[in-house]
Amino acid sequence: DAKDSFYQLLTPEGKQYAVDFGKKLHTNRPIRLYHSIVERCKETADCIAQGYKGEVLLIEPMIDIAGFYAFQPTDILSEVNRIGVFDFISHWFKGTYPIEDIQPAIQARNKMIQAIVEKSDPSYLNIFVTHDWNIILMLSLVYDIIGQKYLWPDFMDGVALLKNQNDLICVCDTDKSIKI
Repeated sequence: DAKDSFYQLLTPEGKQYAVDFGKKLHTNRPIRLYHSIVERCKETADCIAQGYKGEVLLIEPMIDIAGFYAFQPTDILSEVNRIGVFDFISHWFKGTYPIEDIQPAIQARNKMIQAIVEKSDPSYLNIFVTHDWNIILMLSLVYDIIGQKYLWPDFMDGVALLKNQNDLICVCDTDKSIKI
């Protein structure tokens, strides 16, 4: 039931994945971890910090990487249960749902990118722990989301935003990137 997603916590295996992720990060810069307000994202950020061998400057909640775009979450998640997540996301990107229920996908993506850019500082490794739907928003920069031609993000999957001179580049895979 998609409505259970608000209350799900990390399993011991999930916690270990996050610790291992933290252990693999380069320690050439201190890290700052921002997480969705959902508890399992906080757990993930805490576990990354636990595994990190360098300096952790902060672990902080951030509303703009949560489900800020769902104004009627119960209705939205009921729809996900009814038609499935891939069809729901496709319909969301097509603009099928009323803006009173959910913010348009492209608008939500742009708001999230802006919030991430505002929090980012190149002096640090900035890590944003969020949800699969938010990752899909980012993947929509390079993949056909409406046509459902993408893989669903797994736990600890993500995208990288890189600043190169004045350009912001979204890297989704080793061979998929776009200047935004």
